Amino acid sequence: MLFECDKVTYRVSEIFEKFKDKLPKIVMVAQGFYGDIVTDTFDREQVIRVHTYSRQRRVVAVPLEETNRKLGHYSIPVDYRLKFCLKKSSARKENKSFTLSEIIERNKLPVEVQFANDEKVTVGSKSINTSRFPALRLTHTFEEIYLLGNFINSGVMDPRYVPIPLYLKDLRLSLITGIKGRSRDHWKSFQDELTSIANTALRFDLNYGKEDIAIYSDAVGHDTLYEELQPHLYADPFEFFRYQVINPSYALEDDNIHSLPFMKEELASSTLTMKKTPALPEKQTKSQDNPYISMPGNIRPALPPRNPETTKINVDQSKNPNEQLPSPSIRQVTPTYSNDALPDDIEHYMIKDVNEALRRLKLEKYIPEFTNQMIDGRILRSLDETVLREDFHFTRIEALRLVNFAKDGHIPT
Repeated sequence: MLFECDKVTYRVSEIFEKFKDKLPKIVMVAQGFYGDIVTDTFDREQVIRVHTYSRQRRVVAVPLEETNRKLGHYSIPVDYRLKFCLKKSSARKENKSFTLSEIIERNKLPVEVQFANDEKVTVGSKSINTSRFPALRLTHTFEEIYLLGNFINSGVMDPRYVPIPLYLKDLRLSLITGIKGRSRDHWKSFQDELTSIANTALRFDLNYGKEDIAIYSDAVGHDTLYEELQPHLYADPFEFFRYQVINPSYALEDDNIHSLPFMKEELASSTLTMKKTPALPEKQTKSQDNPYISMPGNIRPALPPRNPETTKINVDQSKNPNEQLPSPSIRQVTPTYSNDALPDDIEHYMIKDVNEALRRLKLEKYIPEFTNQMIDGRILRSLDETVLREDFHFTRIEALRLVNFAKDGHIPT
C-alpha cells in the first residue's frame, strides 16, 4: 500500500502546536533520525497514526559542587519512585523523607535535597544504598511532551505503542493525505476503520513519560529550555550512580584510572564480579519488545505479540505485486574515532585495543569499568549478553553491538 503525502514537512513540535486539537493524524517520516536512545530512532517512510499526546512533569536537578562529583544537568520525574529529604544537615537520619512531588509542593524552588538514607536500590543483581548518591539542587520544573501513536505496516496497525518526543528537532514528518490509486471515499473508510479500532482496543496514559533520570550533555546553559533538549540517556538509579563516579567526560587514560581520590573509593566499593561463561553462542539473539505506554491500572505489562487478525484494516489491497510499501532506510551516522588500525585477531587484543574498540562502537562510557576489570581480547570473547547486561549494565542493543564485534569484528557503518 502506497500513500500520498503532503509536500510540507514538520518538526515533531510543529505537529504538536499545529494539530494537537485536531488529532488523530496519519503521518509519514520524511527525514529519519538515529538517536542515542533506541526509542528515539525513526526510519524514513515509516507510517504512524498519531492518536493523542502526553505530558510528564519533570524537575531539573544539578549536583552540588561540594559533592566532588561530575557536575552535570539532569531531570527527574516529579513522581519518581525513590524518596528524598531536604538537605538541612550532614546527618541524613535526622531528616524526614518525602516524595519529590511533596517536596516541590511544600517548598519554593530552588531547594537542595538528598536521596533518603533509608532507600536501598536493587537493579538486577546489583544493589546500592542511596546514601552514596550525590546531593542535588532542584531548580525548576518543566513538561516533557510526547506524541502517542502506532505504526501502520501495509494496512495493518501494529498493537505496539510508539512515543515521539517533541525534543527530536531533526525528525521530520509529513501528513498523509490519501492512498495512491484509491478514491477519497476509500481513504475516508480506511481512516474510519483505524479510528474504530483505536477507540475500542487502545488506551493511552496521558501522563506517560520516561520513568528514569534524564542525563543531558555537559554543554547546557542556565537559560536552556529543557522541554526542547534531547537527553543523552535515561538512567536507572544504578546507572545514575555509575555516571556520577565513572564518567567518560573525564577522559582518563589507562595508567591514571584511579587518579581521582573519590573515584578510587567508589570503584573499590562497587567492584564487579566476573562470571565464568562459555564461549559466545552462535545462535542469534532474539529481540525483546519494550512497553512504552501505561495501560489501565498503572500496570506496565509486557507488550502482546503482534496479531494481525485483531488489528488488520479491511482495505481492498491492490493485487499488483509492484505496489508495496517502500523499504525504510535509516539516516547514516558517521562515527567519530581514531583512524589507527586495530589488530585483526581479537583474541590477542590488549586492554588498550579493547578500549579503542569501545570508542569505535560508541561505548566509551564503559572504558573505565573494562579497564578496572582488565578486559583484554581473550576475556572479551568470553563475555555474553547476560554478563554485559547484569555485571556492566549494558542496554540490550549495546550488548548486541559488542557481542557481534567480539564474534567477527563487525563495527556498524
